[in-house]
Amino acid sequence: MRLLRIAAISLIVILVVGFAVAWSVYDSYAELAELNRKSRASFASWEAAAAPRRAMFRELAELLEPYDAQAATLAEESEDVLKKLNASDALDPRIRMHRLFNERLQNLRDIAERYPQLRDSGEFAAWKNEYLKNQILSEGFRENYNSAVREYNSTLDTMTGSLIAFFFEVPPKPLLPAS
Repeated sequence: MRLLRIAAISLIVILVVGFAVAWSVYDSYAELAELNRKSRASFASWEAAAAPRRAMFRELAELLEPYDAQAATLAEESEDVLKKLNASDALDPRIRMHRLFNERLQNLRDIAERYPQLRDSGEFAAWKNEYLKNQILSEGFRENYNSAVREYNSTLDTMTGSLIAFFFEVPPKPLLPAS
């Protein structure tokens, strides 16, 4: 009789612990799903904020073309980068392509700064003003995305998050580097 009572108590304890673990996994899964949606929306907002840079790049290349033939070459290469950017759905390649595009834009900007007559022109000053406004906007969206990703990745680091990551092969999300 005593053995039966110990077995019944053990079974109840196992059931309660199992239920608690199952509830915790379910709660973590729901939280991960919500954080995933939040991070995707933040990434889309960041990409939308970065989209005007394509036109800015073309404008700067047109401003710079009379001064430097390298501007046209950089513009053509950057168009190729943008085509690759639009071909991928995964975050890592898209982030790399955005980073490469931003590097190219910075290179073009550095070239423009070398020419005093261009640097002192009103057109370049207006372009630079729009670029800085876009930079501030993009940084805000980048911070929103990185905040959502940090929450997502820290949820994956919990015990139940680790179980979900292991069984469903859920990788952590990448952060956006500062531009």
